[in-house]
This record gives sequence, structure tokens and C-alpha cells, in this order.
Amino acid sequence: MVGAALRCPTAAATAVKPLAETTRRSAGAAFALLVGPAVGVLAPKGTVVVLAVAALLTVADAGVRGELARSLAATWRRPSSGTLLIVAGFLWLAVSAALAGSPAGGLRIVGQLAGLALLAVLVRPAFMASGDRLVRAALLGLALGALLLAEEGVTGNFLRGLVDDPPPDGWQLNQVNLGATNLVVFACACAALIAGHRGRVAAAGVLAAAAATTFAFDSLAASLAGCAALAVYGAATRWPRAVRAVLRWGAIAAVVAMPLAVRGLDRLPPSATDALPASALHRVLIWNFTVDRMAERPVLGWGLDSARHLGRGRTVDIRGKTVDALPLHPHNGVLQVWVETGLPGIALLLCGILWLTRRPGNPEAEPAKLALAAAAAAIGLTAYGLWQMHWLASLIVAAFGVAAARGENGRSGSGAGDTSCD
Repeated sequence: MVGAALRCPTAAATAVKPLAETTRRSAGAAFALLVGPAVGVLAPKGTVVVLAVAALLTVADAGVRGELARSLAATWRRPSSGTLLIVAGFLWLAVSAALAGSPAGGLRIVGQLAGLALLAVLVRPAFMASGDRLVRAALLGLALGALLLAEEGVTGNFLRGLVDDPPPDGWQLNQVNLGATNLVVFACACAALIAGHRGRVAAAGVLAAAAATTFAFDSLAASLAGCAALAVYGAATRWPRAVRAVLRWGAIAAVVAMPLAVRGLDRLPPSATDALPASALHRVLIWNFTVDRMAERPVLGWGLDSARHLGRGRTVDIRGKTVDALPLHPHNGVLQVWVETGLPGIALLLCGILWLTRRPGNPEAEPAKLALAAAAAAIGLTAYGLWQMHWLASLIVAAFGVAAARGENGRSGSGAGDTSCD
């Protein structure tokens, strides 16, 4: 390569220029994939900052700013069905916030979601420009995140303690669990990127390692997500259409039937409930309390961000320990949509599922895309509140990482014309 460049300086300059431009444009994506897993472990709520820095690195390129301006202008003139669905979602969330007993919290969430959507729009060109060049960043970032997760778990959050004072009752295991769930999400992006370079066996190995890591910690949600991602990835490499159909219609059935399913859990025999871990039993009680509140306002719901107030002063007893009946959120995204935004929110959620699963994407990245969907569902139905920005920021980075995977037929970034000197 060096000899060719010396023999033909013009060709070398022509070939290097687009490579340099592409590398500069992808700086934000590389930063997010490299730093995101570590931040997701040490300071999970900092993933929003990671996304913001990645967006700033992306728009620092003048060419990207011009493309964004043209793209936004085209969207304004002729919005797509996805854009219209997002706008409808924001409008109903704003109305739902106004209907809540305390509108300020809901309106703040609408503003935060709008900011997160803007960051996603700004950072997207960095991922779309150079998927093949993000593999090293994703692998190094995931390895660093796994090492930090192991260190924090063994030492009791030693590194976190260097920059922040521990609470009076010490660091909670929940911080490590948050890191474990983030690791699974970023592993899906890494698997998509590596599949086109090292094959799907290597990609499955990445997911298997992430899933195995979660079992070292007391996070049922992370373990479920890791196992779901690995199982779906393996099945989707063989039967992608069937797996996509199962996930699509399974998600729709879960949204519609979730309240009835929760009622079924309430009727478990004592032998079954005694076998559940205390955290799982608490989830069942939280979900039943949420369904009771849903029945009181089934049409419009209680209003955006109302879940944190519905359980105020209400407690339940779990094996001799008094706990909140509904602590901040239902720990189930579907139930949160039901209880807060009512039937219009559920209708929009169903439309979103149908839109996202309307057609397959890049065949090389399709298994990882479905694995990410399965992991997100496992976490969203058992752990996080739906409107937690750090969780959504991690999902945005991981989803763009999956979308950036090119495969054998994708762009290589070298199509700059003829550079021969014959």
C-alpha cells in the first residue's frame, strides 16, 4: 500500500480523503460504543451524557450538519409514517401529562424525551456512515465494561466510591445490576457488528459471554435478558422469519393480555409463591396493585408519571418485611403504559410495535436486531421504568450499533472513484 502511494500520490490522496472523512464522521459512534458500556457500569445514569457527547462529535462535521438540515427539511415537507407516529405519541404524552394530578412531572418527562429524540437524530449519521469501522470500538468497549462490572461486583463499587461518597447504608447491589443489564444491551450491538467480520459463531460467543457474566450478580432481569438474547440470536440465524413473527405477535399479545396475565399470577398456589425469590414476589404484588389502579381509570389512565404517586403511603408485607406497594414505577413497561396513558397509549404502543416489525432489515444483522428486541423486552417487563432516560439512551446507542452493521454486501467506505494509475 505504501509503495502504491509513493508511485501514485494522486491516487493515494484520492483514496485517503474519503477514509479520513468517514473516520471523522464516525467519531461520535465510536465514542458511544467505546465509552458507553463502561459508563453504563460505573455511572449508569451517565449514558445520556455519552449520547450527548456523541451527538456533539457528530455535528462537529460540517458535512453532517448540511445533511441533517436537508433531511429535516425533507421530513418536514413529506413526513414518513414513523415520523407521524412519533409526533402522535408526543402529543398524547403531553395531553396525558396535563391530565395527571401533578402535571409538572409528566411535562418534564415529555421535555426529556424530546431532548433524547433530538440527540438520536443528531448522532444517527455517525452510525450510518461507517458500520464496518466500529467493530474494534464495540469490542474494546464491551470488554472494558465487563472487566469493570466484575471489579465493581467483587470490590463493592470501589471505583465508584473514589468519585462519589457512599450512602449511609452503603452501596446498593442495584448499581451493579444496572451495569449488568447495560452490558447485555451493548453486547447485542457488538454481536451485530462482529457478525459481518468474524461470523455468527463469534457473534454468538459475545452474547454467550455477556449472558454468563450476568449470572455472577443478583439481577434476575439481566440474566433473563442475556438468556433471551442468546436464545433468540441462535434461533434467528436459522429461522429469521419465524422468530420475527413470534416476537411480533408475541409482543402484541403481551400488550393486550398483560393485565389478565398478572391476575393469573395472583392465583398461584402457596407452594409456587413460596418458591419465588423475594424480589420476584414483590414484582407480582406491584403488578397486581397496578392492575387494581388501572381498573379505576381504564380509558384515559391516571396521567403521565402518575405511577410514582399512586402507591404513596401504601405498603405490603413480604415474608415479614414491609415494602412499598408501588415504588416509583410498576417495573413493567406495558403496565406503566396502561395505568398512566390508558387506551390511547396502548393503541400507540401497538402501532409502534407493528411499525418497527413491518419488514426485515439487513440479513446479516437481523439476528442481533431480534436479540436486542428480546433483551429489551425482558428488561422492560421486569426492571426499569419506561421513562428512565439512561435506559432509553443505552437502547438508542445499541439500536444504532445494530443498524450500523453492514455485512458482506454493505458499504466499505472506499467508494471514491477510480484510484488506479494504469
